[in-house]
Amino acid sequence: MTEKTENYRGYVLVARASDYGARCWAWKDNSPVHKMLGGTVKDAIAVARRAIDDELGTPRRQGTEADVGYTAALAAVLPNLSAAQVRMLQAHYHAPDRTITATQLAAAAGYASYTGANLQYGMIGKAILEQHPLKVAEKKDGTPIYTFALADEAVRDQPGDIDAPEWKWRMLPALAHALRVSGTVSNE
Repeated sequence: MTEKTENYRGYVLVARASDYGARCWAWKDNSPVHKMLGGTVKDAIAVARRAIDDELGTPRRQGTEADVGYTAALAAVLPNLSAAQVRMLQAHYHAPDRTITATQLAAAAGYASYTGANLQYGMIGKAILEQHPLKVAEKKDGTPIYTFALADEAVRDQPGDIDAPEWKWRMLPALAHALRVSGTVSNE
């Protein structure tokens, strides 16, 4: 029997295949809220995600709805972030034009290399996406670039690779708003 568990927008989705198709239960606060059916585990999860999106609204990247969504997502994620990850978010927020490179993120977190910062910042983005799922850019192999849940490229058509140490990221305004509302940063 195939089973899959994942987090989505504050719910825990548990899907199981059986001889008669698949079921997905969406749990919130240790209680089942939705029970959805699908032909496969993947289909059942997709139906559950749509039901949750219908309930909560489609996640947005900009505007008031994005501010609200990012604030809720950050509130869910913040308790699980390391001190170094929080320092990276703070450094990004306080950077000129809220634009920063992976090398600068590494320095803020105390990492010796930008590669560690890229990994950790991507992990923050992935956690945010689990709470506030958006369509983000992907690498050529189809892997999501999770940092795009936190920032956009600061300069269009930057030379070099997105994983380069001097790639410039500009923080999304909705994330900046969420950081202020949560008290993680201040404008002082």
